[in-house]
Amino acid sequence: MKVDRRKAIALLGLGAATPAMAQAAGKVAFNHGVASGDPLQDRVVIWTRITPASPGGTVAYRWRVNPVDRRAGGAKQGSGVTGADRDYTAKVDVTGLDPGRAYTFEFEAEGVTSPTGRTITLPKGGTKDVVLAVASCTLYPNGYFNAYRAIADLPRVDAVLHLGDYIYEYGGPGSYGMNSPVAGERPHDPPREIISLADYRQRHAQYKADRTCRRPMRARPGSWRGTITRRPTTAGCTGRRTIRRRRRATGTPARRRR
Repeated sequence: MKVDRRKAIALLGLGAATPAMAQAAGKVAFNHGVASGDPLQDRVVIWTRITPASPGGTVAYRWRVNPVDRRAGGAKQGSGVTGADRDYTAKVDVTGLDPGRAYTFEFEAEGVTSPTGRTITLPKGGTKDVVLAVASCTLYPNGYFNAYRAIADLPRVDAVLHLGDYIYEYGGPGSYGMNSPVAGERPHDPPREIISLADYRQRHAQYKADRTCRRPMRARPGSWRGTITRRPTTAGCTGRRTIRRRRRATGTPARRRR
């Protein structure tokens, strides 16, 4: 069966939007959820973004990883500091884990605790089967993200693989996807083609503020490589590849490429 990749975006649509979590006055918030990725037999990367009470300073945080099976041993914890240079993201490569073991994880900052995520390390030795959920082409103005909800609700998914176009660089009136029936209520942020690092961070924040969009990332480990871009139209952006790499380094639960 032949599938039109662009029309397949509709599979990520047709539903109801969910607003981001409200932020209490004077408190940090975890408006962009938590995620995990790049699992190995003994480690996995966990991630979050902390919305500060007032931008400009730094935010200290703690993280915790606990085995789901509650057997003795295996819990991990640590701390760190993030700030504007990292867009207030926290990314930890948690090591010393057991193969094929499921874990929960969460972050805490200034007395506020993040949503709890769930992840799993790769098994050791042979594996009878594996269940992967595959996604691509996530265009925010083109519809709602019900396919992500469906992935999160599946009884079993071992990992989520996003093959590309996690965000799009398009934006503004008349740009690709803006002819959708729901585009008027879901315009791109910023409302133009993104070019700068600040633009990329703003667009990523818009996607991750959608609760349905971030559900699979919270529920399963994933691979988000190559998920940053869609063909831009503006010429002369020679530094865009570097900007994408910088955004990926802080904005996704993935290890640095060697």
